[in-house]
Amino acid sequence: MILTQEVAAERDRTRTVLPASLLAVVPLLPGAVAVVASPVLHAEAHVHLAPIEVLSAPSGLRLDSQSDIGSRLGLSVDETPGQVDVIDQTRMQERGDRTTTEAVTGAVGFSDANTLGNLSGLNARGFSEVAILYDGISVGRPNMTSRPQGTWIYDRIETISGPASVLHGEGSIVGAVNFVPRRPNPEVTETDILMSAGSFNSSRVAAGRGGPTNVDGLSFRIDGERQTSDGYMDNADMHRDTISAGLRYDASDRLVLEGNLVYINDSLPPYSGVPVDPEKGEPSSDLRRRNPNARDAYIEGEEFRLTLDANYFASDSVQLRNRFQAYEGERDWLNVEGFEITEDDELKQTFALEVFHDQTFLANRSDALIDHHLFGRDARTVVGLQLIRERFENGSDGVGLDRVVDDPRNPADTGSVRDLGLDARAEGGRTDRNQVALFAENRLLLGGGLSLVSGVRGDWIKFEVNRDGSEKDTFTTEEGRLGFVWEATPTLSLFGQATTGSQFTFSTNSPSADSLDTDLQRSTGFEGGVRGRAVDGTWQWQVTAFDIEKRNRFASDPVPDDPQRQRQVGRRVSQGVEVSGYWEPVERLALEANASVLSAEFRDDDDLGGNTPAGVPEQLGNLWATWTVTQRATARAHVRYVGEQQANNDNTLQIPSYTLLNLSSSYALDDNWEVTARARNVTDERYYTQAWFGDQYFVGGGRSFELELSASF
Repeated sequence: MILTQEVAAERDRTRTVLPASLLAVVPLLPGAVAVVASPVLHAEAHVHLAPIEVLSAPSGLRLDSQSDIGSRLGLSVDETPGQVDVIDQTRMQERGDRTTTEAVTGAVGFSDANTLGNLSGLNARGFSEVAILYDGISVGRPNMTSRPQGTWIYDRIETISGPASVLHGEGSIVGAVNFVPRRPNPEVTETDILMSAGSFNSSRVAAGRGGPTNVDGLSFRIDGERQTSDGYMDNADMHRDTISAGLRYDASDRLVLEGNLVYINDSLPPYSGVPVDPEKGEPSSDLRRRNPNARDAYIEGEEFRLTLDANYFASDSVQLRNRFQAYEGERDWLNVEGFEITEDDELKQTFALEVFHDQTFLANRSDALIDHHLFGRDARTVVGLQLIRERFENGSDGVGLDRVVDDPRNPADTGSVRDLGLDARAEGGRTDRNQVALFAENRLLLGGGLSLVSGVRGDWIKFEVNRDGSEKDTFTTEEGRLGFVWEATPTLSLFGQATTGSQFTFSTNSPSADSLDTDLQRSTGFEGGVRGRAVDGTWQWQVTAFDIEKRNRFASDPVPDDPQRQRQVGRRVSQGVEVSGYWEPVERLALEANASVLSAEFRDDDDLGGNTPAGVPEQLGNLWATWTVTQRATARAHVRYVGEQQANNDNTLQIPSYTLLNLSSSYALDDNWEVTARARNVTDERYYTQAWFGDQYFVGGGRSFELELSASF
């Protein structure tokens, strides 16, 4: 049902026409890397070019789905020695996932950590350093480059938990999320439509069409989505426009060429949270729907992502692959970001900030996938080279405020931020990054259902910083992975692995000149688990235990002559268990659930030793129930639980746990059209997703309703 195609299309923002700088560089990039080997025909090798994923109403945990995030060897989830989830487009539509954040938090152990300015952030296994990839390549730190997006253009979203730097490089220190766009289907023409309207004047319109053309071997796919809303909060209007267009050319029975271009234009809610009332330990209920940001604040962005793929089957046992990605984006913020409640019970604005980003990113990854024999056993190996060149220009300008909002409990006029005279571009700087990576993976079949999966990666990274002075420096990283999968029976398998990860202490997009004089943070992860399934597919389950340690974090290390001294001696550790399962107890009822329980803490830190890191829920859970009432009618329920989390690393303030209930009902009008009614946060739970500055909470959305009409032809 799956097959081997690495997908490609790093996507997201730019300006109206693809910049000439990107077009000029395309023909200059290297082609596929030649790999010297003498492979032997593998029993599982196929000559079929550019295989596609068959959309046959998958169900359960998707254990048979191929995942590019867990390996470049073409392994399924069941063949991967770690925790991998695949959330395909079918799942996203059934669950009503409108944004990438909603979709990813359905994966086991993942929680929302979106930060100020609508920057994407995710927590997993007790850490917040989860890398975000587009078709397998990251353009930088999520808290600098990524924002929540619409889900329509994506074929699937993949998640991997635990250190993944051996696959995805620096930054994947505790996990990664990969967004894979829809691709042309060369076999059949497909048309998809979705329209919805709901509470807070929200609307969503999306459509896509693709299939073969009149040109022999040429197929296409184009998707578009527009989301708008007035928002649950005051002054929280948003719109998000996304277009994805792809072409695929089957040049021969061995060569496939693909291209994909994504454009995103967004204007997101300028929401910075609300201050905690010191007497109550949480924001006042009167501020639940208030946005104390300035009335003319904004968060805007525009991006292009271009991906070009070439897949060539040199023989029945050798496949050469090349992926080129180009990204150009502009992002702008102008906000009041700090607030507090005064002793006189007044709401005061305390800090305003303007930020801009201009980013150009180029990457080329070439590899060879080889089926061969090793020590007399069947094996598969991938070896490759990745090149990255990036220029990141950014700047910021901030000012302290002491501005009391006229009516602290009903701020009709929150003032202007544009007339404060901030000029981020006058304070700008530039970072140039050049990176070369060599990587290799191997899967060795030992017999008896046992396979070993191993990998190595080395990166050479050079920075040239022109910001607060000028500085150059070069870093190297070495990563490794060793794991196993044992298919003990056709319905039961055991797996385990040890992996490493690395991450800079500074942002790779915009480091200061003096921040280059630091060591990389390192992580080591161990995990082991069991997967089981019924022969008839009516139940599946997986249990994983993990232990992760991150070293070289800055920790307070005072001495008499320097009480503020910090050194890279601190550690952060996390141990826990993740469980996921799928069960069809009776013919018309399907249940799916996942849960995680962990313990995370700082160590080797005089100030924070023994404390729980901020923003880390130690318990998470999801439960979905699907009841097929009739052949045409379906009812669904989703319960999500997020445990208590610390609002700051000092553990002096806690964000309460919460439980959300979502309900939906669908009715098929005919073989193509379906209408769905949804209710989110049915109980109108008052909850907070995370804290900013330690005492500024982000309020979650209230009860809402939505009516959706969708079709597939």
